[in-house]
Amino acid sequence: MHRSIKSAVAVAATAALLWPAGATTAWANVPLGRANATLVCGSQCLDLSSTALGPNFIQNASDLGGAVGTDRGRKVNLRSGGDARVNEDFVISVDGFVRQFCGWAAGDFFSPTSYQCLHYRPFPVFEANFAPDSNESGYCAGVLAATQGAKVRLEPCGASARTLWIGDVRNLCGPVTVPDSTTATLPAGIPPSGPAAGPLAAGPLSSNQVIPLNVTDSGLVNAASVIVDDTTLGSDLVLNTDYTVGPGNEVTILAAGSAQGGDHLVITYTDTHQNCPTAQQADSVPWINGGDTAFSHPLVLTVDASSKHPANQLYLAAENTSAGLVPDTQQFSVTAGPVL
Repeated sequence: MHRSIKSAVAVAATAALLWPAGATTAWANVPLGRANATLVCGSQCLDLSSTALGPNFIQNASDLGGAVGTDRGRKVNLRSGGDARVNEDFVISVDGFVRQFCGWAAGDFFSPTSYQCLHYRPFPVFEANFAPDSNESGYCAGVLAATQGAKVRLEPCGASARTLWIGDVRNLCGPVTVPDSTTATLPAGIPPSGPAAGPLAAGPLSSNQVIPLNVTDSGLVNAASVIVDDTTLGSDLVLNTDYTVGPGNEVTILAAGSAQGGDHLVITYTDTHQNCPTAQQADSVPWINGGDTAFSHPLVLTVDASSKHPANQLYLAAENTSAGLVPDTQQFSVTAGPVL
C-alpha cells in the first residue's frame, strides 16, 4: 500500500485532489502561471515555484551533492526555468491518501499524532520523481532526515515518509474549507435509584449539553455538514431530535433525545475561514514533509534565497504562522510544462 503509484497527474487533477469531495478549492479557478519543463517531458512534468521568487524559478536537481553513479543526494533548489533544462523535469504523482499512511505499525509511514494525520486524513499524498526528458529516475525530492534545516535532496521514491508531501491547505490563501472534528464524553446521567446506583451510571441527561466545536483560526462551522456519531449507542444522532447546531460553532445535545449520560461522541464537520490577505499569491500553499511527526507547526518546504551552493536551496523549516500569515518563502505553486 505504501509504494509509489508513479502516475503523472495534470494540474487540474492536482488542484482537485488537494481537497476532499465537496470541499471548496481556490486552485480550481486559478489560471496557470509560466511553466518550464522541457519540451520532451511536456505536460507530464509539473513545475514547483515559490511565491518569494515567482513562477520563473522552478524546482531543479542541481549537480551538487550526488553520489558517484547515482542521482541520490543531489541537492534540490529553485532555478531559472528553461525548456531545455532536463534537471528541472519532475513528475509529480499521487501515492494515496494520508489516512492510508497513518498508524503505529512498522509499515505505516506517518505518526497518528502528526499534524497531517490529525488534520488531513482524507487528503492526497504526493511525490516528485526526478524525470529528465520524462525518464523517471526513481529518486524523489525529499530529505535524509526530517529535521529543522534539513536540505531537500533526491532520495529513493517510495522508501520512506521523507519523500512524501502534503499540501497544508489550512494555510492556503483565500477562503478555505477544511474537514474538522471534535470528540466529547457526556457527563453522567441521572442514576437509577436503588443499590445499582453509582456516580457514573448511564441514564437520561439532566440537562442539555453544549459542546464547543474546534475550528481553524476564526473559521465558521458549516451547519449542514455536522454529523454527531454516538459511538456508545452505535449510531448517528438525529438533527433537531437529538441535537441542534449553533448558534456559532457549537452543538447542543438535547436531554430529551436518545443520547445518555457517559456516551462518547465523535462530531465531524467542515469549517470555512479566510486564511490570508488577497494580496498574496492566490494559488500558493505550504507543503508538509511526511517525515515530520510534530502535531503543530510542521516542517514545511522553504526556500533559502541567500544560499550559494546551490543558489535558492530548498530545505525544511517549522511552518511560520506569525500574525496568521505564512511567509512567501514557505508558499509554493504548481504549474504544468513545457514553457510556451
